[in-house]
Amino acid sequence: MHRARLMSCSLSMALVAAAGLAAVPANAPQSAATLTSDQLFQANKIWTIHLTLPNDTFSALTPTAPAPPAPPVGAAAPPAQSAQGAPAPSQAAPAPPRPPMQIPSVLPPDLLKQVVRGQFVGPEGGRNGLTAQRGVDFVYVHASVDIDGMKFADVGVRPKGNGSYIPILNGRIQKPSLKIDLHKYVKDQQLAGVTMINLNNEIFDATWMNEPLAYRLYREAGVPASRTSYARVYVTTKGGEPNRYLGLYDIIEEVDTRFTESRFHVAGGALYKPVTAVPFKFLGRDWADYNQMYDPKTSLTDGDKQHMLDFCDLVSNAPDDQFSAKIGDFLDIDAFAKYMAALVWLANPDSILETGQNYYVHYNPATKKFAFIPWDQDHSFDQYVPWRTPESQQQLDIMHPWVSPFAGAPFAAQVENNLLARTFKLPAFKQRYLAALASITKTVTMPERIAKQMDDLAPLIAPLVPVEPKDVRIISFDEALAGKPYTRPFNQNVPIVPAKVFLPLRQASVVAQLKALGAQ
Repeated sequence: MHRARLMSCSLSMALVAAAGLAAVPANAPQSAATLTSDQLFQANKIWTIHLTLPNDTFSALTPTAPAPPAPPVGAAAPPAQSAQGAPAPSQAAPAPPRPPMQIPSVLPPDLLKQVVRGQFVGPEGGRNGLTAQRGVDFVYVHASVDIDGMKFADVGVRPKGNGSYIPILNGRIQKPSLKIDLHKYVKDQQLAGVTMINLNNEIFDATWMNEPLAYRLYREAGVPASRTSYARVYVTTKGGEPNRYLGLYDIIEEVDTRFTESRFHVAGGALYKPVTAVPFKFLGRDWADYNQMYDPKTSLTDGDKQHMLDFCDLVSNAPDDQFSAKIGDFLDIDAFAKYMAALVWLANPDSILETGQNYYVHYNPATKKFAFIPWDQDHSFDQYVPWRTPESQQQLDIMHPWVSPFAGAPFAAQVENNLLARTFKLPAFKQRYLAALASITKTVTMPERIAKQMDDLAPLIAPLVPVEPKDVRIISFDEALAGKPYTRPFNQNVPIVPAKVFLPLRQASVVAQLKALGAQ
């Protein structure tokens, strides 16, 4: 839609939004005592959430990175600056050129641990991710919350996000993703059995649909995955603007023990959220070398730790015949095949396929096996740009979908993604994986099917787009929905291929690859 056309209709659309035509159906339950999780997570539902903070400002939800420490007293002053800001000419002789870096073919243990930890591992005991690496700390503050009239007087709320927080850190927008912890300060306080509410700002998605549709695809492919709904979010701060409208958010179901018990029908077990580009690399028997990378979300027993270390040892060191014989004792092969089929069709590199993040691993105490759970799906449907070209995502190789950030380095063999490299060679896994991939191409991933899902959601979202605060997506929503190229929100130099363009191209590529392998 051209800007003039959009602005001419924005007033009427805003009035529609204000009238609540996209809000909760009249017959929806409004009682916290009777609301079920299925009712909370209705894909076509828009809740109204109002947070009230006791703080004087909004800054509690938009923390910034700490300033670099001041130089110690007596330290040398920084070089003088010229009027143009460049260092002033120095009378000293120029420094000799540095010798080329010598890259070893075999990494010593300490350096190997640093490489395996990668770019997203935060300080021990803290958060992982880009913002943690930049020194940003997300702290819970007290708040009250009203969710369509269901009121909680004391909850914890904090910002969330990593890449999606960078525009906030840079001051380009004040719409942080949020976590609302209902039982942070009041034990066992919950809504529909849920104690955590995730509000994702979706600031890189012009349609607000990538995550809901990706999670739906996983679920329909037989993979345990979060349910979603939508929310209009308002914030009131003490002494600040009342009822400040933050915008439209996705509500994403938390992956926690309640989630795993409901999906795997078993209590207990362990839940991890790995962050490493070299998953399940064996680094020895000291759990301290793994703890922050695997970020356990449950208390671990010694047996839990031992089982994970044994799994890493098998993946990294076992001879091929032993790996083939034992991998099924640790990994739910059928579940992993379905997970990989959905992930590979979506072609999302911001995952175990490349960055090494955005998934959970659940240890089932009944089967003693690991299963994978997807997370953070905003880069699905060809949206991982500018870091990967649209074509590379559309044509992603179904039999070698992972990418090593260390490809070509002398030590590359030391830091291969052995879980994927070795598992994809196993006939038992390959058969199940190709069968799962072929199955979803005939049902779940049909382009017209997903396009209709988008069209069904559009009337729900469209009335709220013109009133989205300070958001370039106001002029991109119609283009994205219609399948027309648009620029990436908050990075206007990056063109985006819309999902409706990606869908038939990815489907055709996967089907052609399956046929070439005799699997379609």
